[in-house]
Formats: sequence, structure tokens, C-alpha cells
Amino acid sequence: MNRWLIIAALLAAGITTHARAQHAGDIAIDITDGRLRTSTYDADLQPTPARVFPVVLGSTGVPHFSADPGYEAAIGALMGGMRLGWKSVAPLQRWSGGDFVNVTDARLEFRYLTASFTAGTSPVTGFTLLVPSSGAFHKHLNMTLKASAGEPPPGAYLLAMQLYGTSPTMEGDTYWLLVNESLGDAAFAAVLAEARRRFEPAACPEDVDGSGEVDGGDVALALLDFGPCAGCAVDLDGTGDVDFGDIALILLASGPCP
Repeated sequence: MNRWLIIAALLAAGITTHARAQHAGDIAIDITDGRLRTSTYDADLQPTPARVFPVVLGSTGVPHFSADPGYEAAIGALMGGMRLGWKSVAPLQRWSGGDFVNVTDARLEFRYLTASFTAGTSPVTGFTLLVPSSGAFHKHLNMTLKASAGEPPPGAYLLAMQLYGTSPTMEGDTYWLLVNESLGDAAFAAVLAEARRRFEPAACPEDVDGSGEVDGGDVALALLDFGPCAGCAVDLDGTGDVDFGDIALILLASGPCP
């Protein structure tokens, strides 16, 4: 069979080629105090608490599609034999330039093998997958942004999600997928910083990109938003403008967040 047909068949079946190992940016899962908790793997593959996860569509060459981030649990982090499930808990939204607003012209489909669900204008309870007896877990769900007609409008799409478990029954804390459909890196980074500011406040407000330290990336975001910008995460002094006063606050706080 032609190798491109094989690749297409694998994608259609929901099988991805990721190895069963941690990847930076993957969603790490464990059970804490009887609830499913999410974190992320940093560049050193260490789990750090996180609730907003970027999804970049089209990065593999398939338009409107991504299978990253994956979902990863270390051995013993989950209960062997339980079923882990996904659901959307709010309508799909898109960044309007000042806020996230509900959309009716797009939907996000999740698929793994023959199981699927589609998140759109209302909450949806999706499928479950079996956790192996070891309690370890590693799966990548295929995600495809679809439009009601034609191509999905470019933008940053936000979807509030929740993991849940059966056998035994348990809930997870809400987490958010921020989906990049055809936005440039800088524009998407600014929306990601805003989503993280809203849903997972940084240990220090000067860390506007949520990296865990105040550095040149935060200065770059201040320069990107320089000027009138009421409500922006980078408007640290609350003047309604991103200006040299905000840059000064970032520079004064330079270094790791406490």
C-alpha cells in the first residue's frame, strides 16, 4: 500500500505514532484527594500544575487537525481497570479581541479509534477508555476543528473540559484547551497568556506568559500590547495602558516566581 495511504488510514482510525513516553506539553494526570488532577510536563519532563493547554492545529500538515497534547499518567498514578473519560463542560468559545465569546459556526471533534464526540454549543459527555492494570496511561486523542459551512474561521478557540472516571466514579477539576486555528505565534501567545491569567493565576503577576519566571518573554508581550489596553494581563499597574511603567515592573521582578 502507498505509504501516504497508510498514514491517512492511521489518522482516520485515530492511531497516532507517538511513543509511550512523556512529551513536553503533554497533559499529566493523577488522582489527588479522590479527584483527577491535571498538570503538564515542562522541558525537563517534570510535571508542573497547569489547567490551560495549547493545541496547535495543522502542525503535522493536516489542516484543522492535531493529536497533541497527549494524556499521560505514570505507573500507579491512576487506578488499574478504571475507565477514564472526557467531557466538555461549556460551549466552544473564540477570542474576540477582548473576551472569549460563544461560537455557533464551529465545533471541535474528538476521536480515538471508533469512539468520538463533538463539542459545540452545549456541554457534551464523551467516551471513556480503559486504564491498564499498571495504572499508567498514554493516549493522544485526534482533534479536528470543523465549520458549519466552509472552512473554520481563524482564531483562538477555548474549550472548558473535564476528565471523569468510572469504576470507580470520580470527577476532575476543569481544564481548558486553547486551540490555535491559523493564528501567528505572537498573536496566539498573547491569547494564551490571557487565558492563563484568567484560569491559572501565576505565582507572580509579572509572569504574564505563565512560564514560571519573569524574563524576556514577558517583556516581549508588553511590547506587543504596548499602548491602550484596558484589562490586559500586561497592564500591571492598572492604568488602562501598557507602557514603560509596566515594563519597569517586569524588569524589577525579573527571575523565577516564588
